[in-house]
Amino acid sequence: MNGIHLTVAGNLTRDPEVTTTNNGTTIAKFSLACERSWKTPDGEWDKAVSYLDVLCWKNLADEAEKLLTKGTRVIIDGRLDQSSWEDKETGAKRTKFEFTAEEIAISLRSVESFERRQYDNADGGARKGAGGGSPAPRRAPAQQSSDDSVWG
Repeated sequence: MNGIHLTVAGNLTRDPEVTTTNNGTTIAKFSLACERSWKTPDGEWDKAVSYLDVLCWKNLADEAEKLLTKGTRVIIDGRLDQSSWEDKETGAKRTKFEFTAEEIAISLRSVESFERRQYDNADGGARKGAGGGSPAPRRAPAQQSSDDSVWG
């Protein structure tokens, strides 16, 4: 299947549902709500929401299960595949689109929906999310030395 490559942004409508194939491959499925808004000719704002079913495989599925929950805003890069078949009961042609994620990023536009991990800072303390702690120190840019042994 050759799919259409695209990038979408939206919020998870449910926690990822994870299953494993007979050969042990992990699959995660979830739905994404992609909202768009626009100003109408009379100056009012209107909006519409499209829903997209997303499929993740292997390591990406494992990480999605650990990190993503309903409401998390994500940006997903992947491909849209179409498959067709004939319905066995009615003989009617059926078509289905599947969005297979190749990369997923947490959107920083609305970080309140993502529980931040704690990181150790240089002082040995823990830096917490927006609620407390001090930010981790930035690294100073590397400065070139005239001592070649520093650079190996």
